[in-house]
Parts: sequence; C-alpha cells; structure tokens
Amino acid sequence: MKKWVTGSIILLILLLPLPVYAADYSIEETNITASLQADGKVMVEESHTYAFDGEFNGITRTLIPKQQGSEITDVRAEENGKALEVEREGDLYKVYRGGSDETITVDLFYTIENGMEHYADVSQFYWPFFDDRNESTYEDLTITVVPPAQTEAKVAFGYDAAYETEQLLDDGSVRYEMGEVPANEKGDIRVAYDASLFYAAGNTKEMLGTILAEKKSLDDEAAEKKQREEQWGKIGAILTVSATALAVLLYGYGLRRRKMTGWDAERIKGGSLFPDHSMSIPGMISFMKGGYMNHKALTAAMLDLVRKGLIEEQSKKVYKRLDRHPDHEHEQQLIEWLYDDIAQSDTLYIDDIERYAKNKENSETYRKRHHSWQKLVRKEVKEQSLYASSAVPRWTAGLTALGLFPFAILLPLNGTFLWMIFVILLIIYFLLFSIAYKPLNVEGRSLYDQLQPLKKDDDWETWEEEDRLKALLFQIGAGKRDPLSQPFPSSTQSSEIATYVVIGSYFETNFSDAQRHTTVSASSGSSSSGGGTGGGGGGSGAF
Repeated sequence: MKKWVTGSIILLILLLPLPVYAADYSIEETNITASLQADGKVMVEESHTYAFDGEFNGITRTLIPKQQGSEITDVRAEENGKALEVEREGDLYKVYRGGSDETITVDLFYTIENGMEHYADVSQFYWPFFDDRNESTYEDLTITVVPPAQTEAKVAFGYDAAYETEQLLDDGSVRYEMGEVPANEKGDIRVAYDASLFYAAGNTKEMLGTILAEKKSLDDEAAEKKQREEQWGKIGAILTVSATALAVLLYGYGLRRRKMTGWDAERIKGGSLFPDHSMSIPGMISFMKGGYMNHKALTAAMLDLVRKGLIEEQSKKVYKRLDRHPDHEHEQQLIEWLYDDIAQSDTLYIDDIERYAKNKENSETYRKRHHSWQKLVRKEVKEQSLYASSAVPRWTAGLTALGLFPFAILLPLNGTFLWMIFVILLIIYFLLFSIAYKPLNVEGRSLYDQLQPLKKDDDWETWEEEDRLKALLFQIGAGKRDPLSQPFPSSTQSSEIATYVVIGSYFETNFSDAQRHTTVSASSGSSSSGGGTGGGGGGSGAF
C-alpha cells in the first residue's frame, strides 16, 4: 500500500505543470522615453540592459493600460537595429533573444493609444510604467517625457519611487532620474502641458488647479512624514540610550552580585573533595547541565543505585532489586521503571533495556518514563534552594521589554527602521535576562564551584576512594568520561572502581542503544505529508 501511494505521488508530481525558472539576471540600466503626440498618442521607446548569469531565452515586459479607452499597440523589439521576435500573452510580452552569460541591450517600441487626458486648460500624461506587481529591481531607471513641441511644463511630479526625482529641461521635457527601484515598488509619473499643444478633443473641465492641489497635498504629506520621522528618530534615540543604560546597569548588577557570592562561597569552601551535599549525584548532574539528562545521566544514576546498595550486582550483566527504600523520588521511579516495566521481575538483565526499547510498542512508554524521571530529578534540585531571590531585576527586565514592544511597531511605521533594530535587540536582551537570570546563592555557588572542575580535569584521581567513585559517576553522567573509551586511569584504579567502569560500559551501551531506538521510532511515527493609480502598470523580467 505504501509503495502504491509513493508511486502515485511521484507520478502526480511528474504530471503537474512545473514553473520555468529564469536564469539569474539583473537589469543594470533602463531608459524609457515617452514622446507625446499632438493627437494624444504616446510613442514609447524603452532600452533595457540585462546582465545574465547562465542560459536564458529572452526578456519579458508587462504593459498594462492605465485608464479605460487606452491601449498598447504596435509592440516590437530590436537589438542593435535587428528585429527580435515578440510573443504576446495578455498583458505580458516575451521578447526572444537566447544566450548564456551575456550582457544584452534590448530596445522595445510601442504606442499608447489615448494615453493622454485632455481638459480645457491642460492635457496630462499620468502613467505607471511599472507598479507593485513588478518582479525585478531596476538598478538604474530613467524616464523622460517629451512634449510635441518646445514649451514649458505646467506641472510635473511623481509618486512613490518617482517622488522628487523630476527635472524640468529647457525644451519642456521632464526627466525622472529614479536610480535604483526595488521590485514591487510603485512609481507613477504625472506631467501636464498647455492644452493648446494637443488637438485631441477634450472636455470643458479645468484640471490644472486640481493637479497643483494634489501636488501640494503630496508635498505636504511628504513634509509631514519627514517631520514625523525626525520626531520619532529623536524618540528612538532617547529610548535606545535610556534602555541601553538600564541594560548595562542590570548586567553590572548581575556581575557584582555574582562576584560577591563567589567571595562568600570561597570563604565557606572546605577542601577540594567531592561536595558533601545532600543532593544526589543525578541531581548534581542536572544542576550542572541545566536540567538536561540523557542516556549518560541514566548510566550514572544506575551506577549510583549500585553504589548505594539499592540494587545488587549478581554478575556484570545481572542486577537484583533489594527491599530498601531510596532517599529520593527519582530513585524510586527509576527502580520501578527498570524492574516493573522492563524486567517485570526483581532481576534485571542489562540487555533487557535495549530489547525493551527495540519494541516499538514500548517506545512511547520508555520516553514518558525517561521524561518523568528527569522531572523528578529537577524537582530535587529545585527543593535544594540553591538560587537567590531575583524578582526585582527580573521583573524590571520583563516590564522594560513589555514597555519597549509597542515602539518596535511604531518606529518602523514612522520611518525610523534603524532605531527599530536597536529596540528589537534590547527587547530580546531584556526578555532573555528576565527568563534566564537565576543567580546562585552562596550554597549554590559553593556547590557549583566544587563541581565545575570535575567537568574539565581529573585532579580528583588522588582523592580518597569513596570521593573518587562519586567523581567518576558524576563525570560519566555529565559526559566528561565515557566508560566505553575512557577507562579510569590504571595508576589510581582500585578493584571497586574498575568494576564500576566495566559495568558502566554495559549500562552505557544499552541506554545509548535504547535512546537511539526510541528516537528513531518517535521521528518515524510523527512524520506526515501534506499600481499607485488603481490601474495600469507593469514590470520587467526574463525567461
């Protein structure tokens, strides 16, 4: 059944129409010249310089008429005066010019019928040569509007990407030097000339005042936006400086508190032997590993049960449960897991652990039992009260992050993106501080300072045997020592410690394999299958 489903999916994928991806390209330069005609037509010449990386078939140009009644006609293309094939698909025009790893310049020619809007006082050319549907970035875009005769433009301006890019030339032409225009940007242009230059019939409505009023509204809006950006820029600066100062204060507070706790812990420190603490070895491993307890920690926990006499070694691979009460809940849970669930008797064969985990029906129970055991170990650590009170600095950090959050939204809305980045970084810092700042008290710091060297070196090998054994189990659980590949040094090895190294290698192998089986089972079981004017515009691309 599974093979049939897989085959059907592959066949379906093969039958589906796949998109044709264009070669990588950039549009290095684009020049568009719109020559206005006295009869209201607009003759357009476009020059597009493409740089291709890889094979390509040609370029595309989308031309969408703006207003009702206008139409794009007579579209043709050339390269160095040589005609190129043009194919139309709705508003999309494909210009065929294949090649590979080339820079080419394609000239496109077309006519906009009824592209002008005529009024009693002026005729305007109000057109989007591209809009937010454009898929490509123009790296250097220039648009020039040329009147039918030498004159002076009554008004000329642009929207969005074209705003404040216009230049009025001596002959009455208007050039929009936009430079780089990112993909999905709009940039309508608007130019009005005296109506007498055009003999197309217009209406009796006067339009110049309306156009000038719209330009003024656009300028006022831009000025207001600039002022708003300046104001919010000041707010962002003050906010960032103030929050950074608070962040430094909190960081300094944490460092000073840590240093003072370290001094107090050093004063009460006894010797360099294994910590004389009521916490169990699994608890110490959890404390030093941030609660993370994998199969290595299980190995150490099992060896600790043997050390404490809660289970008895009958041979290297056979262990009997004794009728004794453990000191900790997690020890009782581990014994019940191993003997009630896995062995289902008072005798455990080490190989039973892997055999149990291999059975997929047991995988979920194994994972739940492991998780439950970890929770009980973390509970023991929590009950030791090793952490100092940190409510004030954590609440301060959390409330600061909460207070900064609205500004992370308001700043970009008001054009101050740089300050937004700083504010977001500060929010992340304060959130992490609020969550992660848990300073140790003197007792916790003393325990940490005694255990930390055990994760790095083996100075403890000269200790008394009981402390050496505890140190060995801690290193196995913390991942510092692998009983399979790093046996205890023979120069300091007693018969008892040698025994723990050997049986540790057996436990390590079985718990490691059990974790692998249950992880594979979990992953396999969880997989599943499953234009600014309201019209007109266009864009450029390649195929």
